[in-house]
Amino acid sequence: MYVVSTDGDLKEYCETSDCLIALDKIAGFINVIESHYDEDLVHSVNMLLNKNQDAIKKAIAESFCEQDFWIEDQDGDVNEVRVNELEVSKILILDVDQDSAFVHIDVETNFSADLTYNDLDTTAYDSEKRVLIPWSTIDKTVDQDVTYTAAAEVLHDKKDPQYFVVDWVEIQPDQSSGFALHADFAIHIDNERPYKR
Repeated sequence: MYVVSTDGDLKEYCETSDCLIALDKIAGFINVIESHYDEDLVHSVNMLLNKNQDAIKKAIAESFCEQDFWIEDQDGDVNEVRVNELEVSKILILDVDQDSAFVHIDVETNFSADLTYNDLDTTAYDSEKRVLIPWSTIDKTVDQDVTYTAAAEVLHDKKDPQYFVVDWVEIQPDQSSGFALHADFAIHIDNERPYKR
């Protein structure tokens, strides 16, 4: 029996059991089912995925830079995002046929983001409008690490073992609607879009 859980105690218990196998996520279980469905095809596609990781990383990096980014603790903008380094830690095949495969990808990314926000140390108070007016802004580049999950569809051809195309990639929407940055260099994935950007 497969047990899907991130609970450490349950996973340790499964290691001592002869009939329980622990998996971290549902995607891992689906991957097991697909592997038994057509072992030769899954093996062939896995070989293609390993061989073409550079193409997969490039497609993920492009999709990552198109995500929503905002500064959570300051009133400002994220001007540009650049991927410095991207590592694929795991690729799981969720569905495969003779010419395409749908895959689940665990990703670790280091990226830089250019921020511009109001310098609150230079604000003046407008008593008529009752607002703070900043006299200058701060430009800062933050360098951050983040982990997330991506989904992708890849195209292959059983008759041509060299053929491989990443048809599309997207950051999993159920994981995040974007990335919230802080000017103090902290970052987290936010599940809800902010009211202001």
